[in-house]
Amino acid sequence: MSLDETDLEHLERRCARLESPLVIRYTPGGTNEDKKAEDFLEILEYMCGSISVKREPEGDGSSSPFELAVRENIIWCGLPEGNELDPFFSALAGTSGASSCTPELSLETRQNIEKIDLPVRLTLYVTPACPHCPTVAETVLLLAGSCPRIHVKVIDAALFSEKAREDSVMSVPCLILDDGFRWTGTVSAEEITGMILHRDPAGLSAETLKNILEQGEAAWIGNRMIEQNIIFPEYIKLLFDQKWPVRLGAIVVAEEIAQKAPELAAGLERFIFEAFDSAPVEVKGDLLYTLGVAGDRNTADRIEEKAGFLDHPELKEAAFEAVSEIKSRS
Repeated sequence: MSLDETDLEHLERRCARLESPLVIRYTPGGTNEDKKAEDFLEILEYMCGSISVKREPEGDGSSSPFELAVRENIIWCGLPEGNELDPFFSALAGTSGASSCTPELSLETRQNIEKIDLPVRLTLYVTPACPHCPTVAETVLLLAGSCPRIHVKVIDAALFSEKAREDSVMSVPCLILDDGFRWTGTVSAEEITGMILHRDPAGLSAETLKNILEQGEAAWIGNRMIEQNIIFPEYIKLLFDQKWPVRLGAIVVAEEIAQKAPELAAGLERFIFEAFDSAPVEVKGDLLYTLGVAGDRNTADRIEEKAGFLDHPELKEAAFEAVSEIKSRS
């Protein structure tokens, strides 16, 4: 990465304002841009004695934007330069306790933030040359700094153009709420937090639901599905997730529904059997357990039918236990 003289001077000034040691967690993405990120971080460590970089192992092997995590709920996927330096350092300043030039939140925004009761993902696409991007970036970073439930990821659309195309980003700044509603251009903190509060829980993405599980709020998901008397489509993805802790959280949700709304819980059968055959063995075992927890007599009949085609001993045992669990409740 090559920073021009103006950027280097800006870096020096901003580094001088950081008051206490802080850590940036760097996760490579497995792309050609990783080298640029490493060069930038070397410059940052050299110029800012209070900054150290913790280098995390690369992800699951698939190519994705590298990540610079300046806070638990703030991730930067890009190389801050030009207009992006100020918001990037505002996030760092918030981490280190230094004062920020970011304006205070309005009373309406603060009241909205107090009502946010579940995690939310905000993805902001920017480019260094965009004159409007820094304003939106400062706004969303201030929201994240004021509410740990708000998770912000800033992505350089020029550096990661393929990712921008995947998200149908046509211009910047582009702010995406979860995987649905989006704003193009400038947007106020009041509007962002207002839209967060009016989200339909049934439309939450699998990633957002996963964040809710990670914060120990499985009961919240279950209760929202019971209130609306529907199974959230994206919730099913969690039951099929490759990671055991995610599946465990999803099973806890199923147990919650089964206890309070057994008829709704029995509706999981249709979703699970639709994709059961293509799931890995370890996932199938957990799915059978879930069916045992949530199913009814019709579910038991389908499990017994399915068991005749299972060739794995542990799956046959899991099927037997699921049927026994259902029949014990009948």
